[in-house]
Amino acid sequence: MATTVPTRDTAAIPGIHARLARRHLLPTEHLLYGGYVSVALLNQAEREYGITLVGPVKASGQWQHKEQTGFARDDFIIDCTNRQVTCPRDETTTGGGQAPAMAPYIAAHFCPRQGDPCPACSSCTRGRAARSVYFLPQHLHELQARNRADQQDPA
Repeated sequence: MATTVPTRDTAAIPGIHARLARRHLLPTEHLLYGGYVSVALLNQAEREYGITLVGPVKASGQWQHKEQTGFARDDFIIDCTNRQVTCPRDETTTGGGQAPAMAPYIAAHFCPRQGDPCPACSSCTRGRAARSVYFLPQHLHELQARNRADQQDPA
């Protein structure tokens, strides 16, 4: 139990692990509820302490995912090596770069003239600008996918 100043739940975990490490009490698995789990923490706990965090990773907040309509990020083919994304209609971005405000996410932007006029535009974006797809580097993307699959496993 730790009493701290108000902070985000995810910010508490590194300090908890550091204190447990100093006392030689690190678990191999750390069970957490959703407020404490992020892909970055899954990676950090495993890399720094060999701890497997067990808890739900937040689901996608995209309107396509929430409404079960349109093309959500999971409907795109992500090529992490080349930092490219291919949409369900086979249009491919020319590359992507890291979005500093959203690190470690990589931003891949479709050219505004791609798919113009695209008959599936309303399934892809509600704005006037071309679609942008944000994705994690491959090792974090795989970690997130594995965690989400484990969340669905009844065992």
